[in-house]
Amino acid sequence: MSTRGLSSTWCGLTARQWEVAELVSSGFPDKLIAARLRCAVRTVEDHVSDIADAWMLDRSMNIRVLITRRMVLQCIERPSVAVA
Repeated sequence: MSTRGLSSTWCGLTARQWEVAELVSSGFPDKLIAARLRCAVRTVEDHVSDIADAWMLDRSMNIRVLITRRMVLQCIERPSVAVA
């Protein structure tokens, strides 16, 4: 998913958080996401936590299951729809 041209926040997430969400939804582990995005694993963990907060998810839930391509596409198609 290309995040270029998105406003600073969109559906409650920044463009960088959307990049992380897409990789998480594809099943990549935090360490691989960090390598791909050239950042620290801790940064990825913080983004995942921020995504959980923005979408009002319990951090202990399996975010990798909840953040699906379907949710991402639904939000893209109807940006006014809250993802929860």
